[in-house]
Amino acid sequence: MTRLLRRPRHDLGYLGLRVILAGGRLAPLALARGLGAVAGRLATFLARSDRTRALANLELAFPER
Repeated sequence: MTRLLRRPRHDLGYLGLRVILAGGRLAPLALARGLGAVAGRLATFLARSDRTRALANLELAFPER
């Protein structure tokens, strides 16, 4: 995918994250934790290739594990 086509997707993701973080500041702690858990699972699902790459890089950086 070209850089110009990827940028809007990243901009929308950043905007969505900022909205979630702003809402999290106003939410009670229990609700914020629950929403954070859901957001983490959703991010893991949506960014699977990035997660795989990150784990491979960690394995290279810390081989004793």
